[in-house]
Amino acid sequence: REDLKTYPDRSGGTPAVLGYLLTTGSTPGGIASWAGPAGSVAAHLLSNAPPNGAAYPTAGSVAWRGAYITEENADPWGRAYVISTAGMRGDAGIFGWIISAGPNGILETDDGDAEISSNSDDLGMRLR
Repeated sequence: REDLKTYPDRSGGTPAVLGYLLTTGSTPGGIASWAGPAGSVAAHLLSNAPPNGAAYPTAGSVAWRGAYITEENADPWGRAYVISTAGMRGDAGIFGWIISAGPNGILETDDGDAEISSNSDDLGMRLR
């Protein structure tokens, strides 16, 4: 974020439209309750290739200077990790998360939750 001065949430040339990014793997259940739409980690963090030719600038003070990750993986159960970009932007009532749906494959943590419930098998880290 420091080099872009924006969050990885561009779509169709317009910033601040994606609610979350997904890694490779099958989409976890329960994702419908998260603020959307979705984008791919590969298109925003691994390469500068958001959809519709809407790449981030590569020169100037807000240039994309990635790759920000070296590889993209599914969680241990073959499902996508979910990264909340809406929460990183500070959208009201939404927290930033990097989270896995855990063994049951269902996200039981909503992007508005401040913590993972003790009754959930979700695994994640809240971003501040």
